Amino acid sequence: MDEERRKLKEDVIRADRGPFIGWWDTLLRVEPKVLRRVHEFLLVGEKATHISEKMRHLIWVAVDIVVTHLYPRGAGVHASIALKCGATPQEVVQTLEIAASVSCRGFEEGLPIVLAAIEKKEGSAQRWQRPLSAEEEALKRNLQGRLGFFSPWMEQTLRLWPDYLQALIDLGYSEVTSGSGLDAKSRELIFFGAHACPAIGNKDGMKIHAERALADGATPDELLQVLSLANYIGLHSIAEGINTVSEHITNAEAQAAAKN
Repeated sequence: MDEERRKLKEDVIRADRGPFIGWWDTLLRVEPKVLRRVHEFLLVGEKATHISEKMRHLIWVAVDIVVTHLYPRGAGVHASIALKCGATPQEVVQTLEIAASVSCRGFEEGLPIVLAAIEKKEGSAQRWQRPLSAEEEALKRNLQGRLGFFSPWMEQTLRLWPDYLQALIDLGYSEVTSGSGLDAKSRELIFFGAHACPAIGNKDGMKIHAERALADGATPDELLQVLSLANYIGLHSIAEGINTVSEHITNAEAQAAAKN
């Protein structure tokens, strides 16, 4: 290993991002200049101190494991580091719940399509435009009190399938009784990060949870840092891609050397 690669490997290991194996090692061998740029890009987010190291890794657990990203290797690394930084098992599992809840946005996006199809067939939208019953109003107040907001699609679902709505909200806003789960601000920051990552990119979710995070005591700088962290999953194009193409690169280099 030449001096440039040796020093770069030391720098990356010092950053404590998990074992220096797999794509890190492959990229170091194939193109160290790209690894240096990846390292420096990550350092920008890691050096910012607006949120704790524990929260940084919980954010990364969430964005690594949302559908359609599903990067279990990264989620495992960040969960391990978050636990070392003081996260509780309950906080880690609740982070996974938030990722699952955010990943279920297909219902929110698909509901208007289904309702339009029903209205076209039945010639009426009365079922989801009627006034709420007293029982539905009580459930709405309960859910709105827990969430701090209540979106139009939730009210339509409340009329059509209240059990599903409550179960979905319970998934993301599980009740904490032991005191070892996520606090309100942390929960909203993780929700915001999950909605903001490229795999989800839900503008409405970002807006709602940015406002909720600020209301729960987050600072603008914390939100900006979470926004940047959420987008680091774009680096997985290199992480997964380099292992896919390295064999082809090696073969091409061997063929070129043989011709010379």
